[in-house]
Amino acid sequence: MEKSVKTKEHLFRGEWISKDELVNQLERLEEIVSKDLSEQLNPIILLAAAEKLREDLKKEIPEEWINSLVLSGQRHEEALNTINIIIEFLNPEGLKKKYIRELGSMEPFIPKRFDFKTNVFEAWAPLGTLVHIVPGNAATVAPLSVLEGLMSGNINLLKNYSKNGNFPQLVLKALADADESGHLKSFIYAFQISSKEKSLLEKLYQISNGVAAWGGEESIASVKKMLQPSVRIIDWGHKISFSYVANSRKTDIKSMEAVAYDICVIEQQACSSPQCLYLETEDMEDLNKFAENFSKVLDKVSKTFPQKSPSIQESAEISGITQVAKTSEALGQNKVIEDKDYVWRVIVDYKSSLRPSPLYRTIWLKPLPKNKIVSVLEPFRTYLQTVGLACTRNELYELSTKLINAGVTRIMPVGKMLEAYDGQPHDGVYALQRYARRVSIMQEDLTNDISDYNELKPQEEIPGLDKLNVTTKEVYLNQKINDENQELYFKSGGTTGKPKKAVYTYDDYHIQMQAGAEALFAAGLEPDKDRCANLFYSGHMYGGFISFWSILENLQVKQFPITAIPDFDELTEQIIDNKIDTLLGMPFYLSQLFENSFDKLAEYGGLKKVFYGGEHWPEEQRKKYQEAFSIELFKSAIYGSNDAGPMGYACSHCEGSVHHVLTQTQYLEILKLDSTEPVEKGETGRLIFTSKYRKGQALNRYEIGDLGRWIEGDCECG
Repeated sequence: MEKSVKTKEHLFRGEWISKDELVNQLERLEEIVSKDLSEQLNPIILLAAAEKLREDLKKEIPEEWINSLVLSGQRHEEALNTINIIIEFLNPEGLKKKYIRELGSMEPFIPKRFDFKTNVFEAWAPLGTLVHIVPGNAATVAPLSVLEGLMSGNINLLKNYSKNGNFPQLVLKALADADESGHLKSFIYAFQISSKEKSLLEKLYQISNGVAAWGGEESIASVKKMLQPSVRIIDWGHKISFSYVANSRKTDIKSMEAVAYDICVIEQQACSSPQCLYLETEDMEDLNKFAENFSKVLDKVSKTFPQKSPSIQESAEISGITQVAKTSEALGQNKVIEDKDYVWRVIVDYKSSLRPSPLYRTIWLKPLPKNKIVSVLEPFRTYLQTVGLACTRNELYELSTKLINAGVTRIMPVGKMLEAYDGQPHDGVYALQRYARRVSIMQEDLTNDISDYNELKPQEEIPGLDKLNVTTKEVYLNQKINDENQELYFKSGGTTGKPKKAVYTYDDYHIQMQAGAEALFAAGLEPDKDRCANLFYSGHMYGGFISFWSILENLQVKQFPITAIPDFDELTEQIIDNKIDTLLGMPFYLSQLFENSFDKLAEYGGLKKVFYGGEHWPEEQRKKYQEAFSIELFKSAIYGSNDAGPMGYACSHCEGSVHHVLTQTQYLEILKLDSTEPVEKGETGRLIFTSKYRKGQALNRYEIGDLGRWIEGDCECG
């Protein structure tokens, strides 16, 4: 039976509990969380849940969500805007960008080499248990902070503010329910606990490894008193933002309309809303004239937004500050221009020092010449956030530099102070990094021939994959792709008609090539020693040469980008003159080189490694060349294709056509030849690949066209 809205206040491990159950459940909290901390949250699970919830919300917004926001004081239109912010944040492509921008990869918790020439691994790791203490003036902060906590792998405990209603809990419950694996629930807790309920709060704080707290200095200080000294405080303190209009824009109506929009759109309730408006001037008459012009524009713009009435206390603060300013007007210190219905007011202050506004369309107008920007604003450095800047292109560098030197962390166009972009830093830092810690591993004897820790763990199942149909090559190549996701094209064979194209975004490509670099390293390439000739074919939209260029670049190995040139004598001369010891190319081409220059290469004796790809190389032929040229390592470079990218690699213990799955980016199923059932032990079947991170052409359950079988037992590499 569905619980009523009033009882939906507390989430415990992703499930609703009642107020009566809260105390008993909090007694069990430490025991439960200590067990769950051994689990790792796979980003793929979170992304899948976010995408499902987003799609569900785009179809229908729950009336319960709207009602919760309206009950907490939002108008119906505001409530819809709030929910749309959540929907936009849940966009999996934006979340992927955020992972890459803030934590460096889509697998930030897997230890990887940061330099292939060293044997040291680094990764991000969650803090552990992260408590979120959120404000009551921004309904989106609570669920989005928890979502960032999930992205950084933490178990999250939300202390919601009563003014938010239960909207954050409803969002988090829906996100947990959207996860088909059920794994996400153990990372989500949310409670409606008053700050006066000290004994209950202590249950949260005593198991916390980090506390993300919004609020003023006093409130954050009071939280610190309840924490162990070792707990990391991630403080998101009060910030102040302002607009700055250069002298060149002081008569520009569009600039003034944009400033007025920033003031009116949400009653200056966000940290990024302007509380002061600076004009580049020192002249009082100039400032007064601008005030008269701007007040007319503010009046016009204000009428396009229905006003949200301030509380009794807020109204009293507005009246008090306005009255003091009017009193000072007689002394020549201020000037007040106020709407006849008291909807908005411009308070002209001839002193430049930054002042907070009582909000609700109350704006301080102050003079600030550009040569005093740093000296005036620097004392407020720790509080500065966003500047809405109106200036010309020629002024942009100087003004933005001065503003940044003063402590500003965001410079936006006027009229767009509240906007953001995917991966934008918050208050000058990346949230995911503050919610995580950097770890390192150095075990040389155990890791000297592995690329990253993906090699040491079995591939993890992708939620919901078994519900998708197997994709044929034609279906894959004919799928519709958004234009913004078509950035890099490679030739693909296709089965009928004109040649088709495999399409990647550059993000897709770079992720694949990083995985390819890790694969080639595991196969035996040594970046600190080898001198490599890239002899793959180029041109005609083939992916071979350009892919291995990128792979070798990622490895930071010495590379000679020769390509598969037809003049074998020239190529042999290049090999010998440049002391090249490692060749990378297709068997057909390399065989021609070896036959053409057999004696010279045998005499040279400098070839130590050959990595081949694109086709099988008969064992008898390989042995012939290996013995003749004293080649130490003769191995498959990568098992891959233009469509799917790198799919497998041969470690130093793999022979012939045996490969490991490149689990960094691929998930492999082997299905029976005549059905979609998995093969039996030792049975040969169809290779079906799913690419984990692909936003160009989606590669889900793709039948690559090759046959294979699982090799039983563990490889000697571990």
